[in-house]
Amino acid sequence: MLIVLLVMASVVSTAVAVVVGGLLLPTRHSVSHGVHLRAAPASVWSLVANPVGYAAWQRRVQTVELLDRAPLRWREFGDGGSVALEVTQLDAPVRFVAVVLDEDVTRRPERTFTLAEEDGGTRVTYTEASVHRNPVARFIYRYWLKPDHAIIRVLQDLQRTLGE
Repeated sequence: MLIVLLVMASVVSTAVAVVVGGLLLPTRHSVSHGVHLRAAPASVWSLVANPVGYAAWQRRVQTVELLDRAPLRWREFGDGGSVALEVTQLDAPVRFVAVVLDEDVTRRPERTFTLAEEDGGTRVTYTEASVHRNPVARFIYRYWLKPDHAIIRVLQDLQRTLGE
C-alpha cells in the first residue's frame, strides 16, 4: 500500500510541477536561427517567398496546395499532417511572414524569413513565434519538443538547395 501511495504522490507532484512550471513561462515563445549563404538575396528570396515550391526544397513538406493568390494562402502536407498558412507581410526581398490559419493548431505559429545582404551573400534568419495559452503545452513545447531542430532543418534545407 505504501508503494502505491508513493507512486501516486510522485505522479501528482510531477503533474503539479509541470503546470506550475508552465505557468511561470511566458505565453509568447519565439525561436530564431540564422545562416549566411553565398547566394544573392534575389536567389534566396525566390525560394522562401514561393510557398508553392516548398516541397522541392523543404524535407518536412511533401506537397503544397495553393488556396488563394490574394492574399497568398496555401496548405502544406507533410509527415505530421497538413496546415494552412497565409502571408501577412511581404516586403520583397527582405521579409516574408506567414501565419497558420487552422484553428485546431494549438499554438498557431507565425513563420518569418528575414533576408539581409551580408559579405557578398545573404544572411537569412528564420523565426517561429507562437502563443501557448495552456501551461502544460508551454512546458512541453519548451522542454521536450525542442522547436530549434525544425527551424535549423529548414535553414539546412535552404543551404542544401543552394549548393552550400
